Amino acid sequence: MNICIIDSGLSSEKMDDPQVFYYGLKNDEVTPGKEYAIDTIGHGTAVYSIIRRGCPKADIYVIKIFDDSYDTNEDVLVECLNFISRNINCKILHISNGISYCANIPTLLTICEKLKEKGVIIVSAFDNEGGLSYPAAFSCVIGVDMDETILCPTDYTFLDNSVVNIRGIGSEQRLPWLDKEYKVVVGSSFTAPRITVMINDIIESGTTDFLSINDTLRSRAKQVINVPNVSVNEYGFKPIRHALLIPFNKEIHSLVRYESMLPFKIEQVCDIKYSGNVGKSTADLLATEKGHLITNIDNIDWEDMFDTVVIGHLDKYMLVKPNLFSELLYKCEQYGKQIYSFDIINEDLTVPTFCANRQDVDGLLRYPFGKLRCIGKPVIGVFGTSSRQGKFTTQLFLRDSFIKCGYNVGQLGTEPASLLFGFDQMHTIGYNSEPVESGQAIRHMNYLMGLIEDKNPDVILCGGQSMTVPANYNNVNQFPITQYCALLACQPDLIVLCINPFDSEEYIARTISFIESLIETTVVALVLAPFSGDLRWGTIASHLQVITENEAMKIKQRFEAHFRKPVYFLVSELKYVFETCIESLTVE
Repeated sequence: MNICIIDSGLSSEKMDDPQVFYYGLKNDEVTPGKEYAIDTIGHGTAVYSIIRRGCPKADIYVIKIFDDSYDTNEDVLVECLNFISRNINCKILHISNGISYCANIPTLLTICEKLKEKGVIIVSAFDNEGGLSYPAAFSCVIGVDMDETILCPTDYTFLDNSVVNIRGIGSEQRLPWLDKEYKVVVGSSFTAPRITVMINDIIESGTTDFLSINDTLRSRAKQVINVPNVSVNEYGFKPIRHALLIPFNKEIHSLVRYESMLPFKIEQVCDIKYSGNVGKSTADLLATEKGHLITNIDNIDWEDMFDTVVIGHLDKYMLVKPNLFSELLYKCEQYGKQIYSFDIINEDLTVPTFCANRQDVDGLLRYPFGKLRCIGKPVIGVFGTSSRQGKFTTQLFLRDSFIKCGYNVGQLGTEPASLLFGFDQMHTIGYNSEPVESGQAIRHMNYLMGLIEDKNPDVILCGGQSMTVPANYNNVNQFPITQYCALLACQPDLIVLCINPFDSEEYIARTISFIESLIETTVVALVLAPFSGDLRWGTIASHLQVITENEAMKIKQRFEAHFRKPVYFLVSELKYVFETCIESLTVE
């Protein structure tokens, strides 16, 4: 049996084993020689000791790839795996370390899959800080975690359909360290070698392929947890080619205003006659160059060419037309129109139907024990100090700008219209969204961010809703907990903060300080919405009115002087927000 250990090397006083072959790094290349494999921190020595004691007949290849710290360089690990694939004929590859923030997951995954195809069983420990790490999280690798309730070295729990495959001893172990000393340690790094020893025994008994080894591990486990199979929500929706929008309210405005960014054509925009919008042009109401004549819902030609009806929030219309929602659903079913609804539909319909505010949290089952994914791609977040200040507009502009510059953009939306603009995933947290417990919301959004990262984008965009810091502390319903969930789940590297002219310097400063304290990030720019209004709830304004250009410029200059950060006007100066993000990411 040949076992390869990638770690911090082996202490010099233990380098008398004739069945050990030594490698280390010379100019970032894997090179044979004892002098390159001397352990200076003790971690690799402890891992080796467990494996050698359990596998006394094995030839062991010790490869040192980190020193002085426990940080693993992604490029070095990939190079090391490629070297093993080309030069070392091992049956088990043991890795008691890994990478949490992996910038190039596809490359690392490819070499791990290549090794598996060659018959190499890879055993890797998960990060001790509790998150997902690589290569342990790959399905072609046996990922090992620790469980503090497991005290016996030979006991373990086996998990089916989980990113974590095995949980083993989580109690303290006394292991050899440096200078012939022993150290009491705990962690998945010292749980995983126990599993490697077990796999060695299984292979020596004649079972050698990956699936059969897993079956044997399952049969010998003290406990087996069957995690239910989950399917990624692909939304089960046919591509939209022609759409009818109902009604013409705030949530629908963005679809009409940024129609050029939609992957489908808007055929009609409708509203009820009591709205005051019927007969008017959307161009006049939104101050755009092109628009649609708003027609009466009662006069819809259901045999027209539109294939999808996009239904916005209708609850405010129920006083004048109590059965409006049901009537629209009946008409869609009667004429075979698929439905994209901002509100939840409880009826079983025969046409394709998607409810934007219903959350699908099945994917959480794949990431047990609270593990979160650290996103290795650059993430830009757009958050704000209140509602109705252009956060979604800013996200759309950044999306369009990155795409036009040739970048591959991933995006997680929190608005119900997000998927209509082609965002990759969506978790709605705004008006009428289905409530999800905070811990589940964080896990779900983080899971969706992982699905986006799996597509290997150049940059990922995300955003929040409403305020980020409470305006007051008198009512729990005014606490923006969903914003905290979004920040913790996505952990943006850069933040664009939308603000209002009526925000006080103290409130903006508190918001910036809170965001930069909650996660490791930097607010790189402020986007000023040119609206004034009557304050309510401390910072949220009603009766918004556009302020004069002169007033806006004075406020902008005051905020720039106070915060020493660039302040840009909504819409007219968003191109500078994009340039600031590019510059900040380039510096990073």
